[in-house]
Amino acid sequence: MAEDISEIFQMASSLADDEKKVLKLLAKVGASIPAELAVKSFSLPEEINKILRSLREKELINIERGSKSASSDVIYVSERGRAAAQVLK
Repeated sequence: MAEDISEIFQMASSLADDEKKVLKLLAKVGASIPAELAVKSFSLPEEINKILRSLREKELINIERGSKSASSDVIYVSERGRAAAQVLK
């Protein structure tokens, strides 16, 4: 990872509150499916999908596509996301 701690801190600080909440939750629980994240973060499925898209675009999470549908996708924190979650603690 080529980013230094100040870049990670700046990026983590710029996240929306709901993005921070989901990133920290995912870092704590490990891999999860979208429905489980929605329940644990008290979010609606539409909301969690928007948050996950944003976190993926920022390269903070990875999504392994499920074989049946998006509901079977497995979400986990990327190396960059783990560093950001550490900064947010």
